[in-house]
Amino acid sequence: MMTLGADSEVQKLSPEQEALVREHLEELMTSPPFVASRRAQDLLRLIVKHALAGEMDSLRERMIGAEMFNRPVDYDTSNDSVVRVKATELRKKLNQYYQASHSGSRVLIEIPPGAYVPRFVFERPETQPQQEKKIRLPLTEEDVGQGAENSGLGDLPALREAVLPAKRKGLVLLGLASILCLLGGLAYLGFVHRHSRSDVPSGIRLIAVLPFENLSGDPAQDYLADGMTEVLIADLGQISSLRVISRTSAMSFKGTKKGLPEIAHELSVEGVVEGSVIREGSEVRITVRLIDAKSDRPIWGKNYVHNSAPLLVSEGELAQAIADELSLTISPQTQAHLTRAPSVTMAAEDLYLQGMLILHSGNCTIAMDDFRKAIQADPGFANAYAALGDCYGLMGESGRIPYAEAFSMQRSNASRAIELDDSLSEGHAEMADALGNLNWDWSGAEKEFQKALALNPNSATVHQQYGDFLSRLGKSGAAIEEAKIAVKLDPCVFQ
Repeated sequence: MMTLGADSEVQKLSPEQEALVREHLEELMTSPPFVASRRAQDLLRLIVKHALAGEMDSLRERMIGAEMFNRPVDYDTSNDSVVRVKATELRKKLNQYYQASHSGSRVLIEIPPGAYVPRFVFERPETQPQQEKKIRLPLTEEDVGQGAENSGLGDLPALREAVLPAKRKGLVLLGLASILCLLGGLAYLGFVHRHSRSDVPSGIRLIAVLPFENLSGDPAQDYLADGMTEVLIADLGQISSLRVISRTSAMSFKGTKKGLPEIAHELSVEGVVEGSVIREGSEVRITVRLIDAKSDRPIWGKNYVHNSAPLLVSEGELAQAIADELSLTISPQTQAHLTRAPSVTMAAEDLYLQGMLILHSGNCTIAMDDFRKAIQADPGFANAYAALGDCYGLMGESGRIPYAEAFSMQRSNASRAIELDDSLSEGHAEMADALGNLNWDWSGAEKEFQKALALNPNSATVHQQYGDFLSRLGKSGAAIEEAKIAVKLDPCVFQ
């Protein structure tokens, strides 16, 4: 292994080494020593983040206490040992990880005692292949006589006992076989226990997907993390046996320092999904965790690495995996939609995600350009047509485009989206809006609203739109019920 840097200095790493550190950090987050300790995860993330950014001052005890544990910047570190205590716990967890047969790691992260600047130890290429070491088996008296140094096995005090008479050797081999069988059986039982679903809370039916964290270090990549958050919310929203908090309320916690139990209480949810995204060139690595909000205990986690497949495929896989973990019943239609493999190109998908981020910021004009470019890059991308239809509807309602033109274009793009993907809830929602506003086709609009909600019963936006539509028809009772559902799904907006 090759060690870089000193305890008191931030290491200078190459882009390749930084990528290795970030990748290894995500491996640590889902490992047994860390997966159940959010505090240790957050502390290690904070230390590594500042180290990679070269922010030496932020790695002093006082600054860590202020940022991580909400202490005043001038707090008395001699009488408040919270950082020292948590750093000691962190070192223990790192030791547990590296002692548990993780020798395959290409980089090690160390937190030297008495310091908070991490040290990254990288693997040095072997100068001699392992298989070329001169080890002669079985051992002979000559080997024992020459000592362990020349046998290639290192310092083994009991080496002489390795030369045994044939009968005794057979007994030892039999004993070793028995021990190996016993260990194998114990390992299997441990595996079954760890992976048993008996410890997974069975009552989680209300969840929130918190904003994914962008770990690339490049704010320009925020659209990727936000876009994946939104797509996962939409995919999980299709599961009728699950209630999923809307994107608007979930995104209100972006960058918050509130703990998960507090967030879960404010949103009235039983489970929380959180994750991170990092893009290095054409490779995208995604880490996702499902956490029981009551105990603040992770109950499932997984890493995904994508080199060429559209990210929309990953989101469907994630939604399916979470549903499986919670033992949810999924309709055949929803399951088919989640497991489908979209043929969208990565360029079109990228433009679409950027457009969605801009749309949510309120700039329809620029967002429309991104959606048009996405359609040019992939004319078969249904999501882009639905999003473009949404923009036309918003522009018409605000008077920025003539009424007839706006809703005509909304209907046209919604129709194309439905033609390409009839299971896309957003397409039917836009069609409903266009039919009601342009043609006053109340019957057609109501059918489209109902179809949109059947495909995604967790869309607070569609419930709100449907409530407004019912109110226009004089169906005040039904309109109120839709409004109540919207409030439950989007508590931070309608509170």
